[in-house]
Parts: sequence; C-alpha cells; structure tokens
Amino acid sequence: MATNGTLSAAEREFISAVRFGVLATIGHDGTPQQTVMWYDVRGDQIMMNTTADRIKRGNIQRDPRVSICIEEGYKYVTLRGVVAEIIDEPEAALNDILSLAVRYNPGTTPADHTQFLGQAR
Repeated sequence: MATNGTLSAAEREFISAVRFGVLATIGHDGTPQQTVMWYDVRGDQIMMNTTADRIKRGNIQRDPRVSICIEEGYKYVTLRGVVAEIIDEPEAALNDILSLAVRYNPGTTPADHTQFLGQAR
C-alpha cells in the first residue's frame, strides 16, 4: 500500500515496531471489511500478504482504496491509500510470508516456518 502523505518520524517509528494492523477494504456492497493482519514497512509502503481466495483480495482488485490502523492500546496511527501492487508470483509471496513470520516470531528463521507453510490450511 502506498500512503497518501508523509509520515512523521514518530509515526514511522511507531509503525515500524512489531504490532498488528487492521486492514480495511471496501466490500462489494460498499461496507467496510476489516481484517487483523501482519505487515511490514518497506520504504514508503506497507507490505501485507494474503491468499487469492480471501474476501479482502477481491475487494482490493475491485477498489484498491484501503486504510490500515496500527494500534497499541490508545496509541495508534491510521494510514489511508491505494494498493500500489498485487504480486502474484508464488516465490515472492512465499518470501514475503516467511519474512513476516520471522518478524512476528523473533528468534526464528524462515526454515522454522517452511514446514507449517507446507501444510494445508
């Protein structure tokens, strides 16, 4: 997701910490659809990972406007923007989810998560 503005240093520091984000997309009937998600900050973009069969994916393909709220109790940063890119390349998607798994599970390596990813869910 590309953001529609410049983040302050304090906002960038806040969202760079390991927290959960709530992604909001626009449903087919115009109502918000929200999902708690892992994310990572990459330059001026937020990277998230999902599978092609998820509702949010269809929502984003139809209307790429999104927002994400990253919170810690009463402290939060809300970002609004449009999805800059959907990457369908399987190897890139696998690398992204492994990167997120390591970010959200400190002390682990990508190899620790490959067995789990190989299991049907």
